[in-house]
Formats: sequence, C-alpha cells, structure tokens
Amino acid sequence: MSWQVQVEVTRDGRRHLRASFERSPITFGARPDNDVVLADPHVSGLHAVVMVSRAELVVQDESRNGSFVGERRIVGQHQLGRHGVLRIPPFAIELTFEPGDEQRQTVQRRVEPPAEGPGAAPAAADGEPATPSLAELSLVHDAPPSAAPESPHATVAVRELTDEPPPAVLEVISGPEHLVGQCFELPVVGAAEIGRSEEADVRIADRTVSRLHAVITRQRDGGYRISDLDSANGVLVDGRRVRFAALHDGDAITVGQVVLTLRWPTLLASGTAGDQP
Repeated sequence: MSWQVQVEVTRDGRRHLRASFERSPITFGARPDNDVVLADPHVSGLHAVVMVSRAELVVQDESRNGSFVGERRIVGQHQLGRHGVLRIPPFAIELTFEPGDEQRQTVQRRVEPPAEGPGAAPAAADGEPATPSLAELSLVHDAPPSAAPESPHATVAVRELTDEPPPAVLEVISGPEHLVGQCFELPVVGAAEIGRSEEADVRIADRTVSRLHAVITRQRDGGYRISDLDSANGVLVDGRRVRFAALHDGDAITVGQVVLTLRWPTLLASGTAGDQP
C-alpha cells in the first residue's frame, strides 16, 4: 500500500466530505478545479495547499481571510506533523498522513555465526557480523520513527528491491561555477527539499536560493511533482513560474539563479510517469 493523506471536512459539527489522496500537493479552495472544493463566500479561490515533506504534512496558506491551526493564523507555511486539524472558516479539516508499506519495512538482518580462523571478519560486540550483508536491500527515504524496533541499537530503514523504476536525478546545468555539474538523486519514496539550508536534501549553496526553496515529491505513478515552499525568488519550470507542477524528463527547473534539469533513467524515459497535473 502506498502512503495516503486522509482528509475529513466538517462544517458546523457535521461531516461535509471525506477523501483520501496518494499524491502531493493537495489544494483546497472555492474554485471547482481544487482537489477539495470548499464552497463558501469566505473561502478564497485557492485557499490553502497541503504538501507531504519528509513523511509529514506541511500547510501553505494562499488566502485572503486566513487558514488557522487552533486559534493561530498560518503565516506562509506551518508544519502540521502527521495529524492535525486545519481551520478554513467555516470548515474544519482533519488531516492524517498514513505511511505506506514500503516506509514501514525495516531491515531484517541476517545473523551468521562469526567465522573462525585467520582473516575472519571482526564481529560486533553483540555477536552479529560487524558488516551485515545488504545485497538484496536498498535504502528507503523518510522511514517513519514509529517503524523503528524497540532496541537500543541503531538500525537502518530499508525496502526490498523490486522491479519498480529507479529514481530520477537532478543535475545543475547553470549557475555558479562550483555548482555546475553537481547531481542529486531523488528519493524512491517520499520527498526531497531543495534549498540553501544544510537541512535541505538537495543543497544549493547560493544566496539567490531560499533556505527551503521547493520540495519534489515522488508520486504513486513513479513520477515527481515540485511545489514552491513560499520562496523569495520563486520556482520556474521551463521558464514558467509555478506554485506546483508535474515534472518530466529534461525539464529545466530554476530556483533563484540556479538551473537544474531532471534526468529520467532509461527505464522511466518511455514510461507514463510525470503526467500533467
């Protein structure tokens, strides 16, 4: 099962609608082209956007009359976590992020008796091999903390190798000389934040790039979608400024004065990933 965002909307204490989404971002507003339509004169055409970033929900306000968490009005963005209630008066929207099976899987270590004799690999203190075999495993991004086993030892979250397409790559093709040519692998599951901050997954050390500038999210169909994180200089895809957009092989993504291009592996180039929003 893929990850999901569960949405339940109430109005005056009565349920208005319930829906689930397996993609990000999710738009809320009065316009009929929104993912969740909130028909009320107090609601803006595009009122708020909910995104999934690092397996948590992020709310971005786009409205005139405001979006609220509790009594606090959201200014720009708000980290909601995995569950919370967003208020867009007169509506209350309960949001829940449910991780998928791939994110719940944890490494199953193959325990072997320590080899004996000269040249044997050193054993760890608990008797397990110092370097367990991960030949059939690969890393999973954004594995939730709740998936960790109750153990004092550190573990690595992984997923079993499948025949799903490999991840795409971002390559810097224009900008400061020290950045050009850098490549960043996008996640197989979850999202990657682009920004100047050391916390960003795709770190672009340039003053024209915001600390957290944009987020790219892997979609259920294997494609990717980019969302602007309320950046100072915006996000352009093939020269067009966007708040969010599906990405395709060869797209030029501009953040500040830095241009990156999306490279699909051969397996993806002929697929259907990245359909238009």
